[in-house]
Amino acid sequence: MTNEVWKLTTEQVENVVQITLLGAVYGSMIAVRGMLDQGFGSIYNMEGMGSDGRKHAGLTIYGMTKYGLNYFTESLAEELRGTSIIIGSLRPGPDLPLPSQVLPKEER
Repeated sequence: MTNEVWKLTTEQVENVVQITLLGAVYGSMIAVRGMLDQGFGSIYNMEGMGSDGRKHAGLTIYGMTKYGLNYFTESLAEELRGTSIIIGSLRPGPDLPLPSQVLPKEER
């Protein structure tokens, strides 16, 4: 399967949007209601490739949803400012080997 936008089916696009963006929106809606009732809580959304605005060929739809998730997370934090609910995001980096796996023993 290719990820070039013009070769995707509408079903593939809808699946990415549903899972990556709307899943976080709907989950946050439910979680915030419960957290407001209990008086505290935290939500951390998982960002990824595209959330920083950089473009990546073959990841247009996924990156678009992650960019949207970044906007959603920042806006939700603004809406909840002054409450005891913390809203944040996590942006994982690349999976790189540890220095102990690459450097000779004498250089560690």
